[in-house]
Amino acid sequence: MNRKLSQTTTFPFRNTKINDRICHSLTVPQSHQKHKNHSLRQEVRGDHRIHNTVPIEEESQQKKNQLVQTQTDVQQMIQNRMKKIQEIQHSVEMRKRNTEKEKSSSVELFTDLIRSIERCQSELLKMMEEQQKAAEKQAEDLIKELQQEITDLKRRNTYHPHTKNWTEISIDSDVDVLPMNTALIQFKKNLDETLDEKLIQSELKYVQKFAVDVTLDPDTAYPYLILSDDGKQCLSRVRQTHEHEQELDV
Repeated sequence: MNRKLSQTTTFPFRNTKINDRICHSLTVPQSHQKHKNHSLRQEVRGDHRIHNTVPIEEESQQKKNQLVQTQTDVQQMIQNRMKKIQEIQHSVEMRKRNTEKEKSSSVELFTDLIRSIERCQSELLKMMEEQQKAAEKQAEDLIKELQQEITDLKRRNTYHPHTKNWTEISIDSDVDVLPMNTALIQFKKNLDETLDEKLIQSELKYVQKFAVDVTLDPDTAYPYLILSDDGKQCLSRVRQTHEHEQELDV
């Protein structure tokens, strides 16, 4: 009944005075009810406003933190890539210097080889010229001797019992290749030694990039290895291993 009265402003009474009284009696409570409802809505609305403000501020701070972290990550990525650029540039520069060194070394090697070839060629040509001169000198001497005999025969007009038999005497028209072959064999030997030394140096330089610092224990090292005092160098040598005492050089 009270609930109906609070929601109704007029009643269907025929008596106007009674209706006026009832309406008058309900006027204040209805106004008061409106005020209470309005106040309640304000309080509820205020509570919601306070309640909603906290998550918004937290979310805003989280977004700020995420933004700062993202910017930090981006800056770190930029630094890493700049560092990688420097590493690449340094590697290229080092490679350029190493290439120049190898070029210089290669030029020096081939210059030495060319000099060696030219020296071998010069020696070989000199040897062939000397052989040719020797053959020409021999031929000249034989011709002189033959001319002398011809002169003697003409003067005597008779056969001399001590006249030389020229049947088996001749000059070899072919070049003696034995000295040339000997020179070429020696040159090849020198060339192989030079190239082998160059290859060994190149391989050693490459292997040294993977070198590690190792110290060998003389008590556990292979018996045929003779270690230096610091244990970092060794030689292959026959060694007696009786209680790690005596060693023999063979």
